[in-house]
Amino acid sequence: MSEETKTVTVDEVEYAVDDLSEKARYIISQMQFIMDEIDSEKRSLDRHQMSYNAFSAILKEELADVPVEVENE
Repeated sequence: MSEETKTVTVDEVEYAVDDLSEKARYIISQMQFIMDEIDSEKRSLDRHQMSYNAFSAILKEELADVPVEVENE
């Protein structure tokens, strides 16, 4: 059973992770961590947007029977 070499692609050039310096591996791990956080924040934003939309719909239902005052110009 052969072991797969982990690679990373930068500017369309593929590098073996084992060949990279400790600093390069650290930078890659930080970039991955940041991407994970961005994905998490996007999911959080989606939940907030859905909640906002739901509250907006409920408010419209609540206001459906309230008379609207129109100003005379």
